[in-house]
Amino acid sequence: MKAVPPRGAQRGVTSLFAGRGFLLLWLGQTISWIGDSFYFIALLWLVIDLTGSRSLLGVVAAARTLPSLLGFASGALVDRWDRRRIMILSDISRAALVGLVPLLQWAGLLQPWHLPVIAFALGLLSIFFVPARQSLLPELVRQDQLVAANAWMSASQQLSGAAGFAFGGVLAGLAGIRALLLVDAASFAISAALLATMRPTARAAGTIPSPPGGLFGSVREGLVFIRSDVALSRVLPLILAMNFVIVPVFVLIPSWVSDVLGSGARTFGFMEAAQMLGMVAGALVVSPLTRRLPRSNLILHALLAQGLFLLAFSSTRSVPLALGEMFGFGLTDALAVVAFTAYLQAAVPVHLRGRVFGTVDTFSQALVPLGQALGGAIGALVPLPTLFASIAGLRIAGLALLAGQKQAREALDLGLTNTSRHRAGDEPSTGTHSAPIGNRGQSP
Repeated sequence: MKAVPPRGAQRGVTSLFAGRGFLLLWLGQTISWIGDSFYFIALLWLVIDLTGSRSLLGVVAAARTLPSLLGFASGALVDRWDRRRIMILSDISRAALVGLVPLLQWAGLLQPWHLPVIAFALGLLSIFFVPARQSLLPELVRQDQLVAANAWMSASQQLSGAAGFAFGGVLAGLAGIRALLLVDAASFAISAALLATMRPTARAAGTIPSPPGGLFGSVREGLVFIRSDVALSRVLPLILAMNFVIVPVFVLIPSWVSDVLGSGARTFGFMEAAQMLGMVAGALVVSPLTRRLPRSNLILHALLAQGLFLLAFSSTRSVPLALGEMFGFGLTDALAVVAFTAYLQAAVPVHLRGRVFGTVDTFSQALVPLGQALGGAIGALVPLPTLFASIAGLRIAGLALLAGQKQAREALDLGLTNTSRHRAGDEPSTGTHSAPIGNRGQSP
């Protein structure tokens, strides 16, 4: 007898947004992402207005990212607490912190040192919110909707960011920096209110008994799972290494635009926009592609195409061609990221999701500052076309190693490795359907 897919799976986007929980999460995050762009503009201009110091800009940027190194611990705590409540408390706290800045400015009490302190506090709250959101999402949709759900979240984040930067600049000119901060604070409050109206899911609490060793025991349990999972232990290190290699490119693109293309800030802005639009396009097409290709093939081909786009970019001297290549780079990036994120959400047992996502985020963010520093140093010694071509070659070479991981690729296509399937046996995936992914990479 031929298997018939769940009726809800045939309704596509309509079915996805018919779920009240996902609709509330998506709407709250879309509003909040617009506010984040406003905050980013306001933060940089506040530093310039207060001090004009480039060094303080660096300190504030570092303060925002430094808490990500604590993702091991935050992920462990996310697995112990109610994830929805973590998100609500994080949003309320961030609304208060952002709202404090214009109040201090209005009272004439705002000092330069306040900005990195507040940036650090916001980053600290975010390392709880992000793994909680990533862990909660699989509880709001069916397994066959996970890729589509992640794709819509990714596309909305990029479009919201672009709209936020565009309208943020206009609003700053009309109403001042204080207005941007007040809108961002309001966006966090709206997100918290929407989350508060969400009905708690059966798995929302995510509470687990404390293992031996307390918090450190929880962190260790997450690391043991990553090491024992075939796909995570073999694929993740290669992906992190390839991401580390690519970081210098983004540090040096302004120099590329100026020195190689002979253009200015306007072209650089177009480059950023082209990549962002590419990511939106990739997020929109990834769901149908996962129904036609095994997940491992999709990730491999996307990363290969990304390396080829970068290789072409390294020899380009035409602005229109460079914009097209950046669009392609963003598109292929979204394909790989969304597909791999959906795998993680399906394969990791519900009680370990916070720790796994927190650990992955920690590794990812920890490599960025090192890559930025190396990129700046190497870029001063090596011609940029040669450096970009070499980075593209390293990326493509890394794919050869990834393609050779047969067991890991099979695990990616199945969606649940032997380890995770065993661990999930007592705690099946949430949602209406908890069957494993099909061997054609069907979205979980």
